[in-house]
Amino acid sequence: MKGEFMNTELEFLRKMIELSLKRKKR
Repeated sequence: MKGEFMNTELEFLRKMIELSLKRKKR
């Protein structure tokens, strides 16, 4: 259960980073 929670959190952080990078590019 903990592993799944951590995996979801990492995915959320990755999405946030991707969005921030895309905004910086533009």
